[in-house]
Amino acid sequence: MDYLYENLGDERFQEFCSALIAKEFPNSQAFPVGQPDGGRDALVYSMDSRKKEFKVFQVKYVRNPNLPDVHKWLTDTLKREIEKIKKLIPNGAKEYYLLTNVNGTAHLDNGSKDKVNTILEENIPIPAQCWWRDDISRRFEKDPLFKWSFPEILNGQDILNALIFQNTYINEKKDNREAVIRAYLTDQYKIDNEVKFKQIDLQNKLIDLYTDVPLRVKKIKQDDKKLREILNSVKLSRDKNILDNELFYGIDESIGAASFLLT
Repeated sequence: MDYLYENLGDERFQEFCSALIAKEFPNSQAFPVGQPDGGRDALVYSMDSRKKEFKVFQVKYVRNPNLPDVHKWLTDTLKREIEKIKKLIPNGAKEYYLLTNVNGTAHLDNGSKDKVNTILEENIPIPAQCWWRDDISRRFEKDPLFKWSFPEILNGQDILNALIFQNTYINEKKDNREAVIRAYLTDQYKIDNEVKFKQIDLQNKLIDLYTDVPLRVKKIKQDDKKLREILNSVKLSRDKNILDNELFYGIDESIGAASFLLT
């Protein structure tokens, strides 16, 4: 399942990623957003070594996750970050992670994921990895309660599933909860099913206001029995059926296109 990361914005997405890193790595340290950080949005320290060693995490947010040229985007990003990363290596940086809301592609060698892995290997002298949009989502889904710390990224299906199916803490009230939701949806459907014009005290059924586009059949094949059956079923011929030997029929008659296609 995908999530609405673009609703978070730049700084909020960084906070989200910092929280995710903290769940994956207990010894993490997040840096404040919107401040010069020297290429470090978060660090994870190695506590089993006397040396000061750490993993570096950098978050890159884009407004459009479906970038037309991911290769160029990452190349430009690394040009701005590579010097910062190299300065961190003498201080103890042992691994580098790039986190982004960009969608990656999986094609062998030619996909953006494989290409980016090659770019990271060629430009960064320590092990490096990119957490793409789906990588973040899969890690995020391991803890269902984590979702509710960032409700902006949830869609209607998430909320409905949580209310009806996933809430184990109030399972004894599940039937009541389902009844309330069904009653609300039923009532809302009745309201939305009518178009109201209060100014002139007029209301109509929504489906009654739909005007179908007319369709006219000028010619059919003699052996196309299925088409004749459909035309007869939608009453294109009105008072008579289409005969087997009839090539031209109904030039002056028409039927709704939606009715024809649905039939």
